[in-house]
Amino acid sequence: MLERNPSYVSGPSHVDYIVGLEDARKVTVTFDGLVRDGVKVIRAGVTGVRPGEARVLTPQGFVEYSVLVLATGLVPAEHEVRNLLENRRLSPHAWTWAGTVELRRAVEAFGGGTFVISVPPPPYKCPPGPYEVACLVQEYWQKKGVRAEVVVLDASDRPQPPLLADLWRRVLQERGIVYRPSFKVVELDPTTRTLISDRGERQRFDLASVIPPQRAPLFVEEAGLGTPFVPIDPATFRSRTQENVYAMGDVAASPYTKSAFTAFLQGRNAAYHIARALGRDRGEPDPVFNQCWPYVSSKEALLVEVAWDKEGRAIPGRNRTGPPSAAHVQARKSWEYGILRAAYG
Repeated sequence: MLERNPSYVSGPSHVDYIVGLEDARKVTVTFDGLVRDGVKVIRAGVTGVRPGEARVLTPQGFVEYSVLVLATGLVPAEHEVRNLLENRRLSPHAWTWAGTVELRRAVEAFGGGTFVISVPPPPYKCPPGPYEVACLVQEYWQKKGVRAEVVVLDASDRPQPPLLADLWRRVLQERGIVYRPSFKVVELDPTTRTLISDRGERQRFDLASVIPPQRAPLFVEEAGLGTPFVPIDPATFRSRTQENVYAMGDVAASPYTKSAFTAFLQGRNAAYHIARALGRDRGEPDPVFNQCWPYVSSKEALLVEVAWDKEGRAIPGRNRTGPPSAAHVQARKSWEYGILRAAYG
């Protein structure tokens, strides 16, 4: 396994950390458990892939492979929003860990005014995440007595995921959070602290959190493996262009939701099909499904469930949503702690 970082901070807890609901130390894991299980972990970033030579390039040299699994996640395409890259300090976001830390500092220091979070066009990591951030920071400031207007600018015409659209609209309205659909942010004006849409609409802010569009890392695109995501067979996770390359999780162009829950199950299914391709048949895991418990406050969360068959087709009648509930918060944390133990030991 090629991994550039010495540890991993659980993605689902980024939103918790922003408002102090989670101690980062509790959801940070190392790869020692994988090493104990016999996995060779190489601390290196990836600079390129040469499919024709079956090599992965790193700053330290190259690694040859018989089978390559791309589980890179996505990277923020900040260059797609004018002036965003040069003005990160005005607009931290929780879709990277560094950005999460900066956003927490900004939220803690915020003295009042207008907070604006912008939602990129789907697909992006964690579809409910932006609305969770809006609800949690509003609650945090209310408890501190900070007068703040919270505004959500959404590139889509409805909140995401679509199954939760009506529930999200109701939650945002009840909390007095301004929701502006079909507002795709394409520019940040740092002088006037204004976000500008592709249709010329404007929204002023005192603190912003522009979530950029997201795509596969550049080396994936340069290797010809996919733009902006890696096309795969959703049944096997094998690349549609390279027989010995697989992709799963956020980086894959698949019918599955880009969530931590589905990524874990995609990993299990991809491992099964890789083992079969190598002549080692093991018990087939269950098809991929998704459960998510998005926060509407520190005490309550929604529920959404989606299921697919073995070919990646949505199963009619298996979708389910649930209203705000304290039980959903407990289910969310139990799942997260459990998955960290299962994946990292």
